[in-house]
Amino acid sequence: MRIELASGAKSQLDEAIAYIGADDPAAALRMYERLDAAFRRVARYPKSGRKLLDWPQTGYREVIVHPFRVFYRCEGDVLWIVGVWHGAQRPDRPTG
Repeated sequence: MRIELASGAKSQLDEAIAYIGADDPAAALRMYERLDAAFRRVARYPKSGRKLLDWPQTGYREVIVHPFRVFYRCEGDVLWIVGVWHGAQRPDRPTG
């Protein structure tokens, strides 16, 4: 399964990694690697994430990569990452 990031998710990921990297570049790299590993794991097991409790009707799922919530959906052979939210934030409804 191919992994794609929706534009909003790409921006969220970039901002999160830049924020962490401003204080600790090594920590930013570790966080990016953890998120990337989660993306690849979900691509292998797309139903492993739980359905979104916030918006159950959407068909989106999430995995937790502490402290982030990663929202995703599958379309054919593409895994779309649609949101990367810090757990302390109240996420908007995912789009993408």
